[in-house]
Amino acid sequence: MKAFTQGAFFRVTVSEDETLNFAKSWPCSDFRHGDRVSFLFETRTGDLVDYKITHSHAGAIERNGEDVAALAEDAKTYGLKRLASKLAQ
Repeated sequence: MKAFTQGAFFRVTVSEDETLNFAKSWPCSDFRHGDRVSFLFETRTGDLVDYKITHSHAGAIERNGEDVAALAEDAKTYGLKRLASKLAQ
């Protein structure tokens, strides 16, 4: 995962390999090889504002579900920890 500050928001991107590893640990996940995910969170509250799932060959994919929500929580935790010093400013 990679985390980036964007003013009032922070973004966490999840690579193809990370998404696939997550899918292996999550029963009935719809994530497939080649999926990448980008989550956008509100900095002040940590609320999920937007997300985009793309596939290396199919482009943008519309999908939601428990696996997306669980990965979003993991991404938020990662982003808050990784960017803690920058978000506190």
